[in-house]
Amino acid sequence: MNVKPVSRTPVENVVWTSAPPMGAYKVGVHFYKHHRKRKTKKSCKFRLRVSLYGKIQEYSGIIKYGKAMQMVTGFTIGNQEDISKKYQNYEI
Repeated sequence: MNVKPVSRTPVENVVWTSAPPMGAYKVGVHFYKHHRKRKTKKSCKFRLRVSLYGKIQEYSGIIKYGKAMQMVTGFTIGNQEDISKKYQNYEI
């Protein structure tokens, strides 16, 4: 996570190096803190990419400071055997 006010291009990555745990996942963005350095704005654009089973979905939008976490998408990971079959030909 990148919450330092000095970055103009903050990036956060969540990656599993092996099969991910089973369950339902929600993916959202949150404007954690408004830093007043460099005349930063109280809203910013975001771009989110989810790669699952070799398929990439991209989302974008605007997030505003002071709002609750903005849910963007979600997905479900099935049982371990199903995960192994789906991931055998893809990099995670």
